Amino acid sequence: SKEGAVQSEDGGVDDSMDHPRTNEALDLYGRLRAASASEDPFLGDQIQEALDVVDDALRLYGPSNLIVSFNGGKDAVVVFHLLRACLAHYGHTRRLSRVPRMHAIYFDHKDEFAEIRDFVLEMEQRYSVALSRFNGGFRDGIQACITERRGSQVAFILGTRAGDPNAGCQTSFSPSSDWLPPFMRVNPILNWNYGHVWQFLRSYDLPYCSLYDEGYTSLGKVSDTSHNPRLCRTGGDHNDGAPPSRFLPAFLLADWADERSGRGKTRPDHHAADLAGLDDHGGVTLVVAPAGAAGAGVAATADGERRKSLEDASSACQALAEGLGLDIRLVDMDTPPGQTVLEVLGSFAAVHDFVARAQRAGSSVRIIRALQHTAAAPF
Repeated sequence: SKEGAVQSEDGGVDDSMDHPRTNEALDLYGRLRAASASEDPFLGDQIQEALDVVDDALRLYGPSNLIVSFNGGKDAVVVFHLLRACLAHYGHTRRLSRVPRMHAIYFDHKDEFAEIRDFVLEMEQRYSVALSRFNGGFRDGIQACITERRGSQVAFILGTRAGDPNAGCQTSFSPSSDWLPPFMRVNPILNWNYGHVWQFLRSYDLPYCSLYDEGYTSLGKVSDTSHNPRLCRTGGDHNDGAPPSRFLPAFLLADWADERSGRGKTRPDHHAADLAGLDDHGGVTLVVAPAGAAGAGVAATADGERRKSLEDASSACQALAEGLGLDIRLVDMDTPPGQTVLEVLGSFAAVHDFVARAQRAGSSVRIIRALQHTAAAPF
């Protein structure tokens, strides 16, 4: 193994306390703690609050049971580095022989930017992260992380900010939704804004995905993400397919309210108001109303024909979805009898279109509630 590091059980590397990575992380923690409100009026308080939250989470759950949700986006990068610094401090203050390894979870999908995948891999290798990758539903990924910890209480560190569509009424520590396995959501940067994120990353010279230097300000799927038109060097309001060189980097966005201007429609309207819980990848889970009595299945068909089995309902939805460019599949969410859950992966506009067309066709599909799962905070 490399000097100053030891092999962990999963074949990764746990750094010793004198490893260069440890020294760099400890130095980062020291510089962050030194950023008081008097030294940095804009960001100082936010940094101290964020460090307090992560330090508390490590104390309460321990390094092995604290997992950062890392999708490669700017907010996830912030909490990644906060946890990295706090882990080094945790090992140092407890006089451990080595720094506890960072645990992370990454939910991949077929419409991911290649640059995001490359960046996630780069961060995994650069900082020797124990990264779990999942290509399926995030509930399965969460359950797997919890199961392998054999009953220990688990917490996920998220990059949720109060202005995000999914934030709701979350606090720094918020229990998971009741349809998910039990765990704690930890939100260190809940009170940060777009400007705080970029000042943090640039002031401390922290690596981030190259797409942000090409005019992207909010990253989702390839199919629903474009350069932010507010960053076009020509001053245009619309992205006309210009090459990346015509766009300013994300940190130069003048109006932070325009952060998501390069994204597909992400805000709910009229009958789709329950779709407020959208993620950074545009994903949303729909709980679909039963067609008849409890246990009778779901009628989710284009022609309104009542189906008596979940298999038929799933097939009918799939057929309708294919024509709309959606990927729909049945997911076991331990739902009550008479309900089924469809995980719909697509942009908000596509989801809205699917529901509207199904209803016009006489289907019994309707939204009862949207279950939040964001890339930064997929729970």
